Amino acid sequence: MPPSSRKRHSWRALVAAGLLSSCLALFDLRMDALAQDAAQPIGLRARFDRPEPVFAVDETLALTVTTDRAASIEVIKISPTGDITRVLPVPGGSLLTEPGRPLHLPPPGTMLRAGPPGSSELRIIAREPGGRAASADTKLAGNHRRQEVTLRYRTIGP
Repeated sequence: MPPSSRKRHSWRALVAAGLLSSCLALFDLRMDALAQDAAQPIGLRARFDRPEPVFAVDETLALTVTTDRAASIEVIKISPTGDITRVLPVPGGSLLTEPGRPLHLPPPGTMLRAGPPGSSELRIIAREPGGRAASADTKLAGNHRRQEVTLRYRTIGP
């Protein structure tokens, strides 16, 4: 019997046994679960690596980011004067998290420093890998494919 005939024969056997309808129901349940998981927001947590968010001018800002699934991370700095700058990843680089594993920032070889005295913010944005990166002037809003956390800190010094 040719291979194509065997495939038709096996489908007919499943239909005759009433198994095809139960197999399709299981497939639909699995697809629903996958779609539901994709619709859940990315779980994002970020914190400074010190108890008080107070830094000296030009001191390194060390932080830890954790997500509940693989995500691409972007860090935007908002200065006391309101200037918005994308600081991480550096051009040509990428920051990817693994589910549940902490990502320590800044990565080796890059710098993330406190600016002039005053109150500032870091916005940590997590999006599904392969998602389009935002430009610095893009509205910073979240959805299920993108989540953000804002860390506020104060810079003191001369």
